[in-house]
Amino acid sequence: MSTGFSSCLELIKTDYEAKYGGFQTLRFFIHYFLDNATFAVTNHRIAYYLLLNGFGRTARFVTQITERIAYIHISQGAIIGPGLCIPHGFGIIIAGNVIMGSHCTVQQGVTVGGNFWKERKNADGAIQEYPVMGDYVHLGSGCVVAGPVTIGNSVIISANTTVTTDIPDYSMVIGGRSEIVKKIDPANDDHRKRFRSIIPDTE
Repeated sequence: MSTGFSSCLELIKTDYEAKYGGFQTLRFFIHYFLDNATFAVTNHRIAYYLLLNGFGRTARFVTQITERIAYIHISQGAIIGPGLCIPHGFGIIIAGNVIMGSHCTVQQGVTVGGNFWKERKNADGAIQEYPVMGDYVHLGSGCVVAGPVTIGNSVIISANTTVTTDIPDYSMVIGGRSEIVKKIDPANDDHRKRFRSIIPDTE
């Protein structure tokens, strides 16, 4: 990702649009102070920007303050694509160097992180300890994605599911053993509605 502040602002705008369907400056600041998920996601973008530009300690401070206020921990080192949507933010952990694609949805109580220091080498020889996810991934409430696993594009991980193995594209996963119960038709664009929670503004 770019290290420029303008790119950081664009990510913040895209995240907000993914949840609320449009961006207005006044509405954004209202939700920033009243919606803990908007507060946490926005602060993560700022923390990641600080980290990329050599302010690692300040980035960590922003992350820790955010966690204590919003009860959401998104590591300053997590690489998250545009359009992150957290419909109901509480008790969420996105740890370490997790990589998430664009337009992912994270429900309450989700944990994404390592698995007792397990690691593996990727095809390019890099060491992977944390999950790597594609685009349009939906993480249901209470699910756990742990260890050096790869989650494909347009994957639904159902509520209270534990994932410790790779999941291919266009899959629906359920249960403690990460059982794939359904394959999603990639030709059907309607399925993408499942991965973005557009909440109408009622103010």
